[in-house]
Amino acid sequence: MRNPIRAHGRRRRAVTGGVTTGPILAISIGGGLIAGAALASHGNLAPTRHHLTAAMHTAVVRLDGHTYEMTVGQPAGIKPIHAPAGATVHAASRNTLAVGSTASTGVVTPNPRVFLVFWGSQWSNDPAKAEPALQAFFRGLSGPGDTWGRILGQYCEDVPAGTTTCTGHGTVGRGVLVHPASSPLAGVFMDNSSPAPTNATATQIAAEAVRAARHFGSSPGPDVNAQYVIASASGTHPDGFPNSGFCAYHASTSASGVGQVAFTNLPYIPDLGAGKCTTLANPTLLDGYFSTESGQYAETVTDPVPPNGWTASSGSEIGRECIQLDGTDTLSTGRFDVQGLWSNAEDACVTRLRGGRGNPSRNTGRTGTNHRTHRTGASGGAGSTGGAGSTGGAGSTGGTGSSGSTGSTGSTGSTGCTGATGTTGNTGYGV
Repeated sequence: MRNPIRAHGRRRRAVTGGVTTGPILAISIGGGLIAGAALASHGNLAPTRHHLTAAMHTAVVRLDGHTYEMTVGQPAGIKPIHAPAGATVHAASRNTLAVGSTASTGVVTPNPRVFLVFWGSQWSNDPAKAEPALQAFFRGLSGPGDTWGRILGQYCEDVPAGTTTCTGHGTVGRGVLVHPASSPLAGVFMDNSSPAPTNATATQIAAEAVRAARHFGSSPGPDVNAQYVIASASGTHPDGFPNSGFCAYHASTSASGVGQVAFTNLPYIPDLGAGKCTTLANPTLLDGYFSTESGQYAETVTDPVPPNGWTASSGSEIGRECIQLDGTDTLSTGRFDVQGLWSNAEDACVTRLRGGRGNPSRNTGRTGTNHRTHRTGASGGAGSTGGAGSTGGAGSTGGTGSSGSTGSTGSTGSTGCTGATGTTGNTGYGV
């Protein structure tokens, strides 16, 4: 059994590529020191609320000729490339997630807005076509067809710390999360005028998020509904990826003029090959990419400034609870791998929502194996409507004959054909 992660009392300053990154929390695992997101390669990837709070640090970074002074939080929602051995689809006590702050804003993002940042001129090489696919995912993540995204509608803010259900609290859009009726994609920044750092540090990634917030005009104050996805290109290694063991993580930073900025560090996961960062069977190169980003999106929506939002007592967030569960979400823009999310209402990990707010359909599936989530077979198609019989021809005189006699009787129309019987739906498949 691996030793638990614990925060060290001493701090160190790190200089990488001439950039002073400021004090970084040192982490001890079995006596060895690692820093920042490198803890993702080890067994316990869910730092406690105490660790998250303790990890805030200041940084001064120069990026593309600009200086950024920021306060940066420790990464949260760290998804491992290789899930810990024996990990299960988590099941805990009912209402396992609780809100961490009584604040009326900034605890969740009630009206999610996503800004995609494709960082660096290296995006001219996109072998998996990740850039258009990521845009397509967020363009379609809305409306009644998106059953996965509606899981988030059971969480809220402006409630007492420790709250585990939002029933009776707030209204949709005012304290309670809104499932977008239209695309949450609010902007795309092709930041490709120069190369991104090949080995960007955590603080350089945070600086790029601040740069994006300024680019999109998040000034003079923060956009509490915004999240910035810093998507790195093929061949780059943001914050040690992949050697640091994570698929992605999210964090927050704050800077003058933009306030608090929630962002995701999203590496080019297709570089790992098919099958990484997803539990779907027969995966494509992009399945792990979307499984990972869908989980980070959900965690940023429900915990944009860790640990103020919705987390378990261990520090795990809505996606980290369910890293061994994937499903598919069929949107207007395509079909995408989505990571399982924890539902307090169901006391389970789920991948779709069947009813209204707080009524997700339960989806457990087996654990510890690389299987596709159980899915309900497609409904049998409705039989086609029988064609109406052709109308009987009118009498030769069109009704009354020219002499006033009744025209010949129109022939009886032929009987309409019976509609074809609908085919039986395909059997759902799983493990």
